[in-house]
Amino acid sequence: MVLEIGLVVRKAIEVVWPGIKHRLSRDLLAGLMILVSSFTLVFYVETRYPQIYGIDGPYYLLQMKAIASTGWIEYPDPPLAFYMLYPFYLAGETLGVKAAVSFYVALTSLIIYRIYRHLGGGLCAALLATLAFSASPYTLRLASDFLKNCLGLLFIASTLLVYSRERSTKASTLMLLASIWATALTHILDFGVVCLMSWLILVYTLIFDRSFQGSVKDASILALSSTATLAVLFAFPVAVGWDTGKIIGFVNDLMSTGYGVSPPIAARTFPIALLAVLAGLTAALSQLRGLTAGALAFSSSITLVCMNLPLIPPSWLFRFQLMNSILIPLTAPMLLFNVKNRTVTVLVMLAALAMSTPALAATIPRLRPSIPQSEYDEIKTLGDLLPEGSKIVVPNTKLYYWVKLLLGDRYVVLKEPQPMEPAFIVLEKTRFKPRPVVRLKPIYIGHHLDVYLAPPKPPNPIGK
Repeated sequence: MVLEIGLVVRKAIEVVWPGIKHRLSRDLLAGLMILVSSFTLVFYVETRYPQIYGIDGPYYLLQMKAIASTGWIEYPDPPLAFYMLYPFYLAGETLGVKAAVSFYVALTSLIIYRIYRHLGGGLCAALLATLAFSASPYTLRLASDFLKNCLGLLFIASTLLVYSRERSTKASTLMLLASIWATALTHILDFGVVCLMSWLILVYTLIFDRSFQGSVKDASILALSSTATLAVLFAFPVAVGWDTGKIIGFVNDLMSTGYGVSPPIAARTFPIALLAVLAGLTAALSQLRGLTAGALAFSSSITLVCMNLPLIPPSWLFRFQLMNSILIPLTAPMLLFNVKNRTVTVLVMLAALAMSTPALAATIPRLRPSIPQSEYDEIKTLGDLLPEGSKIVVPNTKLYYWVKLLLGDRYVVLKEPQPMEPAFIVLEKTRFKPRPVVRLKPIYIGHHLDVYLAPPKPPNPIGK
């Protein structure tokens, strides 16, 4: 439907400017429509509330403020995503960050489209892949709650685009290294996906490329580049804010967790992932569009299975499953590569849209800021109640970032009391009846928050 609307627009433009017919290609028109529609969808979801979304939302704004004042982020983390957001932040702070995320999602959609076109896929297959990405509940969840993870998808797609061009030149190798490093400096899970896919691509080409020449060389460069980057990150973990420790933590949790009943989230998503995997493996084994397309379908399919395995500990599984955002678009649409009947492809696209609509309708209302507007306003009013320059202790991590964002310029905001210093403790009301706070003087009892004056905390005895 988007394509048909675009063609009507093109015909209208040609009436006004007849010479443009030879300059405006179908791919260019499709690319423009992809950028506009993807940006519009994500930006609409992001701007339903004025505040930034997710538990980590204020954390990102704090990192932006730190860059503005010192040039560097305040908390250790892979840094690249924050600097990608920063120019947009300067233009509009919260709204600017939302526009930035929407723009990068749209750009990722366009790159996925170009991957399919480079591999020789039809226009409908490419459009279906972009639809499966930009209208995915997983993508919208990442764009709302996990911004670094979302921006890292751009570099996963960029890495695969460079690989799909099948040019073993110095320039392409440098571009490949740049994309892999950009992924690593954005989010560790995105980088893990790139590593796993690169190794699987090499395995596939070693099996199916009997000549052991062009395709194996391309796959070897990809696998060696990702492996070398991984080795450098383990040698210098400070480059990614010590996030390499999460890899070790995941392996330890995987080894120590007993294999019991699968969590409910696995039971819901694993069958859906298997359907996409079946389509991807069918395309890979039949080699519909050559070794490169087959390798991409194979690696995406196996990685998709790995990201949805019910044996993964639940605390990790829900994050891994969000990678379905980019893995499903790289698998299922591959089956349309050799479908010549336009009616069939249009029907498949309409069916995919119909299947995704209920999931979108259920997901979008749940995407919102971590606190309501009334609580946001109540935090700001604390600045009129407490002496400026005093210490505020906020034990709740979610609330801590909001308080520091709104009051950090006038107060010292901490997560726990300091020895021998009085402080105001801010507690969030919950639906459960809280324990009585003993020996603390209530300063403010509000609708969402309670504030208590805590006496100086004695220092811990030496040796204890």
